[in-house]
Amino acid sequence: MTEEIMAGGTSDPRAMAGFELDMSGLSIPGIETGTDYVDLVASQFPPLGLIADNSRTYASGIDAIRRNGHMSEDERLDRAEELHNAAETRYVELVAAMQAERTERLSYLDDALFGSPGHGFAEEQGGFRSSLLNLAGADEQKLQDTVEIAGFTGDKQLLRAARAMAHIRGHDSVVESSVLKHGSAYDQERYVERLAVPTEGNLGVIVGAYAPARANLTLLTPDHETTQAAEQEDRARAIRRERNRR
Repeated sequence: MTEEIMAGGTSDPRAMAGFELDMSGLSIPGIETGTDYVDLVASQFPPLGLIADNSRTYASGIDAIRRNGHMSEDERLDRAEELHNAAETRYVELVAAMQAERTERLSYLDDALFGSPGHGFAEEQGGFRSSLLNLAGADEQKLQDTVEIAGFTGDKQLLRAARAMAHIRGHDSVVESSVLKHGSAYDQERYVERLAVPTEGNLGVIVGAYAPARANLTLLTPDHETTQAAEQEDRARAIRRERNRR
């Protein structure tokens, strides 16, 4: 997180991450900007919401230090360090949880979209594996043609095999066609869910925008008005003490 954010500025970590995300290959209904995508990821992965909450809590703590006109420089730095250490520990824990959930979700969705048909379907499994082997040397155009043929003839196992091989080869447009044009409603739902799973690079960008940065003394120093108000309070308190002693 930038110092501007930690100083209570108007910068939004979601927007920061959105500007830096690699949005190539992401075609999700209703998702037009990087910020939209960050919101989608947050809706799918609860740990990201907790990471954002941790960031806001830390920022509020830093802001409270800056708005306190009675603390010495050492007190400000010590308190800020305590807040940072707590926020960083929590951040590391939540990022690990986010990564673990991402791995689990990706495994489930990959199996749903590209894996062999479920247990108990020996005939379907055999057709899938046979088709997959036959497509092992197919290029992108061959895979696209196979998708069209499978979709036209209703050969679900051939369609699934072509989709799986296209995924292995990195032919995303073929995968998209196999799902959105010829796939079942279930497959289409899982496909959109999978698009919401961030790549390793995008995950790093997103969670990195919420990383707690150490606040330097400049960020912790109150403005002139706050300092003046604190001095006036101190003078008034001293006057009251003096009167009470009389």
